[in-house]
Amino acid sequence: MKHAFLDRYHDGHSFIHRLDPRTKLVAVFFFILAVALAAPAVWPVFGVYFVLIAALVGLSGLSVPYVLKRSLVIIPFVVVVAVFVPFFRQGGAVATLHILAWQISLTGHGLEVLGTI
Repeated sequence: MKHAFLDRYHDGHSFIHRLDPRTKLVAVFFFILAVALAAPAVWPVFGVYFVLIAALVGLSGLSVPYVLKRSLVIIPFVVVVAVFVPFFRQGGAVATLHILAWQISLTGHGLEVLGTI
């Protein structure tokens, strides 16, 4: 069965392509765990994560536009989460919105977390 239309880089010959799929799966799991557990106050670590991803894209031989295009799939989900995060985090209120009978507070910690998203 030919599936090149789904992933034109499936038959790559880079170091990353030759890794065992289980190794890649475990590595991605630990990377996601590290990103999720990173405290918002230590924001420079996200720069390190970006450099790591950029290095892996370079090692894999994928084109940057291709990776960015494939990454666009997740953007709507991230935006939906990001919109609500500043309102549902505990902390000191920076601003308060009154919508009908509800009072919604925008918190400083929520804005920090939004910055990490």
